[in-house]
Formats: sequence, C-alpha cells, structure tokens
Amino acid sequence: MIINPENVPDKISSNYPQQFKHLVAGRSKKRLGDAVGIKILE
Repeated sequence: MIINPENVPDKISSNYPQQFKHLVAGRSKKRLGDAVGIKILE
C-alpha cells in the first residue's frame, strides 16, 4: 500500500509528564502505521 504522508493528519498531543511538556510543545508526528492499518501485536 502506498500512502501520501501529507494526507495523514498530524498528532500533536503528548503523554510526557507535565513538567516536561514544554520541551515538546509545538512538535507533531504522523501516525503512518495507523494510516495503513498496522497494529502492535501483543
């Protein structure tokens, strides 16, 4: 499967502890694996 990363929405939330959130403020990432249906197997 081929996807265009520009069509995948940005994720801007973080699960960093509150005292470190200022260090990652403004960062975003794209969940490319989620976009193509890849799941973590446990």
